[in-house]
Amino acid sequence: MGFKALRFLFAMSVCAIVIVAGTPSASAGLITYTQTGTATGTIGSTAFTDAAVTMTMVGDTANVSTVTPGTLIENAGTTTINIAGVGTATFSGDSFGVFSLSIGSTFAGFLDITHSTGILFVGTSSFYDGVSNYTHTGTGQINANTVFATTSLGDLKLTGVSGTSTFTATLGVVPEPSCLALLGLGGIGLMMADARRRLTKATA
Repeated sequence: MGFKALRFLFAMSVCAIVIVAGTPSASAGLITYTQTGTATGTIGSTAFTDAAVTMTMVGDTANVSTVTPGTLIENAGTTTINIAGVGTATFSGDSFGVFSLSIGSTFAGFLDITHSTGILFVGTSSFYDGVSNYTHTGTGQINANTVFATTSLGDLKLTGVSGTSTFTATLGVVPEPSCLALLGLGGIGLMMADARRRLTKATA
């Protein structure tokens, strides 16, 4: 086997080591929270009336904060709101997220954590723990005329909500790093096998 072939195989081996060593750890509990409803308000300079809205946050169950056991949980993360006919806006910073609250009545939904103010939420039949699959549909609720600053499309202000609203939490599956590494190694293995075949033909 020639020097160029040896150098090629060595480079492939190094790539394999980098793939395995550089693969990050898997998330312990990916979870997607969504809240849908029909709302009226403004975002930036754009007004909307009775528009379908969807709030979304993808987080990790490991980040759920128990503020008061059995009474209040929060999970902060990158939060977006999609407003039909307007577009999707991302809330700035990580002070937005989801909550579940039990104060005689129980609620779940999205809030401005810094100011402890609900953005869009719903009354629920039981306290939600923030770390499991969950869905509940009820009357949509807001803190009317509260300005939530800021989003990528400007400040958000909801002035009204109508009909039902649904809060959903769905646990997701994160691909294991070992699987990604095996895929990379498999591809490198095929490349090395092809290189050997080419060298065999060339020296035959």
